[in-house]
Amino acid sequence: MSRTRQEFDVLFESVVDAIGHTPVVRLRVDGREGVVAYAKLEAQNVYGMKDRVARSTILGARRNGLLAPGAPIIESSSGTMALGVALVGAALGHPVHIVTDPRIDRITLAKLRGLGCEVHVVAAMSGAGWQSARLERLAVLRETLPGAFWPDQYTNPDNPAGYRALADELVEDVGPFDVLVGSVGSGGSLCGTSRALRERHPDLHVVGVDSAGSVLFDQPDRPGRLQSGLGNSLHPKNLDRRLIDEVHWLNDREAFQSTRDLAREQGLFAGNTSGSVYRVLKHIAREARPGTRIVGIFPDRGDRYVDTVYDDAYWAEHDLDRHDLADRPADIEPGETVAGWTRSTKPYAPPRRERLLHIESNTTGTGMQALRVADALGFEPVLLTDRPERYSGLADTGCTVVRCDTSSQRELRRAILDRFRREELSGVVTTSEFYVDSAAELAAWLGLPGCAPDAARVCRNKALLRERLAEHGVRQPRFAAVTAPDQIAAAVARVGLPCVVKP
Repeated sequence: MSRTRQEFDVLFESVVDAIGHTPVVRLRVDGREGVVAYAKLEAQNVYGMKDRVARSTILGARRNGLLAPGAPIIESSSGTMALGVALVGAALGHPVHIVTDPRIDRITLAKLRGLGCEVHVVAAMSGAGWQSARLERLAVLRETLPGAFWPDQYTNPDNPAGYRALADELVEDVGPFDVLVGSVGSGGSLCGTSRALRERHPDLHVVGVDSAGSVLFDQPDRPGRLQSGLGNSLHPKNLDRRLIDEVHWLNDREAFQSTRDLAREQGLFAGNTSGSVYRVLKHIAREARPGTRIVGIFPDRGDRYVDTVYDDAYWAEHDLDRHDLADRPADIEPGETVAGWTRSTKPYAPPRRERLLHIESNTTGTGMQALRVADALGFEPVLLTDRPERYSGLADTGCTVVRCDTSSQRELRRAILDRFRREELSGVVTTSEFYVDSAAELAAWLGLPGCAPDAARVCRNKALLRERLAEHGVRQPRFAAVTAPDQIAAAVARVGLPCVVKP
């Protein structure tokens, strides 16, 4: 495959600029005629795929005033997110604190210390597992480090937003394809990439890979699982399971064995997350219809796993061979518990009513009508407002009211993140012209349907709008004056669509 992107741009002004631009390679897989499979080698980032997340969240925090120059950064991670934060934080002049647990491998620990991080290792898991124990320690650090910024990869929408560039690279390098396979941990990489890709390829089939014993798709938690980099003991708010059409679970032996297979069969010395994706990708290629094009995201390299995945003594110590090693997945129904390679094509039952966020309202009555219409359409309307008492008839709409400072984008974001999971939300709207820009910014930040920020900015400035329309060959629009409602249809017929009707 020849690359169309400027792959020879190898001179970057900083290590932060060097993040991304990763290669795509074709894999040798069995399949029907015309089936091709590619690996997006995210391990070829400076430290790994999470470099993208670290760059997106840290630069976003600096841009929005959440991270002052020289202020500390703290994050909970035992893997590549820690390295990404250390890389970007140090490059931008921030002291970095990483909270981790005893599962961290010695190579990652050495890299973090070499990058100048202060590493805090929790001694024991809490009742909710290692993730919870790390977050408890992180909360203590936030109290003792004034001005510290927490990227919060599990909740911060800048995590999935950081993968828009990855989606752009795939579109440019691979062109249209049919299936995307990726691991699921924080929810950022697969959800962020697939959300951006579906803007151009709405029929894309998205396959998630999880570990047996992870709670992400409503399985019971098993904190003793050995896989790292995928799975979770908590439900990250960034995970939007609506985007995932199919999910596969692997046990530790299946994940580790496929990682070794990846090295032997494809020459890619990777980590167990990449190995898990490889196992599922090969199966999909074997089962796919002729001509199917498949892409797998391979996030990690193998150096962190030399003492585990690639170590026979480790296998014996943990008796990995006692686990089943399936050659194909078993199909399960919702509610069944998994122990090995299984698959569900019904990985998530969406809520009966998704929430539609309204930022303030006009006071003419149409704003309250919009809330009632949202309810009638099957949404749960949510009004974010600083003074709900000013809206006559609000109590009769039955909407959820969230009181916050709507003049502050920071406070709006905080109010939303504190209360809602990403997969509960359907969009961001407003009926007040004063909040059009704010609603557009929030929708873009959350990756939700809504007015594009640039479109909102241009449309609210008549001079800019005339200039933009003229650039595209659209001059002063035709118009018709009407004095009664029954004249509107005839006026539209004369002027044509689209048009705007104003009293």
